[in-house]
Amino acid sequence: MNEFLVAAAVVSASGCIALMPRYTTDLHDHPELVLRPLSHPALGRYIDCLARPETLERANVKTVLSETGA
Repeated sequence: MNEFLVAAAVVSASGCIALMPRYTTDLHDHPELVLRPLSHPALGRYIDCLARPETLERANVKTVLSETGA
């Protein structure tokens, strides 16, 4: 999720966890939540492309997808 306040609300209302930036997260509205630092996260990113087949034939779309490794 790109909206950290929404992610904090989801975590607060459920049993899940979220990866959130340390200094951009204000948990004032959710005092029951705790930020824990990750020492060696080794994180990556997966990018999904949802498009109509005819859109995937456009040159600019092909360029973007080739740059992302998709």
